[in-house]
Amino acid sequence: RKVPILGIPTGVKMYSGVFAVSPEKAAEVLAKFLRGEVKIEEREVRDIDEESFRRDEVRARTYGRALVPVVEGLVQGNKEAVKIDEAGELEALVEAIAEEILESDGVYFLGSGSTLRRIKERLGIDGTLLGVDIVEVQDGAVKLLVKDATERDLLKFIDKNPRVVVTVVGGLNFLFGRGNQQFSADVLRRIPKENILVVATPDKIKGPVRVYTGDKEVDEKLRGYIRVRVSPWMEKLVKVI
Repeated sequence: RKVPILGIPTGVKMYSGVFAVSPEKAAEVLAKFLRGEVKIEEREVRDIDEESFRRDEVRARTYGRALVPVVEGLVQGNKEAVKIDEAGELEALVEAIAEEILESDGVYFLGSGSTLRRIKERLGIDGTLLGVDIVEVQDGAVKLLVKDATERDLLKFIDKNPRVVVTVVGGLNFLFGRGNQQFSADVLRRIPKENILVVATPDKIKGPVRVYTGDKEVDEKLRGYIRVRVSPWMEKLVKVI
């Protein structure tokens, strides 16, 4: 409660509002802190419950609060759950995306998170909540090729012209680099930007979204603008930074 702290992200489970969005941005926050150009806010210190995590469930626990030097756009917020009033809208979106996948044959890399888990369930596969799954669609039938795929698994299917379906991490506003590290720079380098389908409810998109693969060239390829499906009938043009 006296000394401000700032988390430097080095893993995937960034549930607290005390982390900078990248190691480089942490350095920028520190420089601004030393020049007196930051606000000091009280933020939650959170982490997931490890036992629930092993059961493919995400349950976050709050451990306390800490003072944090905050610069807009450089320090992330807490990861957010889906609001109750979004549930109906989300179900309609999930239904539409599942139908579109079933109508287009090919290999799909289905990302992590509760939104993608709903899509996997609608497709009739036993996919993971926290991992990436590889599926193949043929004549309206879905086959689960690899459950909880690693980066190496994704690279094995990279020559099949796969399509990637992912969502934005709520609160953190990350597209790649948080929660889906299986989509490494080596994988994303070989996937055309037009093969990436981003799905999210409107309230989940708060300003620009971020990518951080650790490879500047790949990050630059993904930056610019990307279309995000926010309803069965609507797309939103979102800036990627």
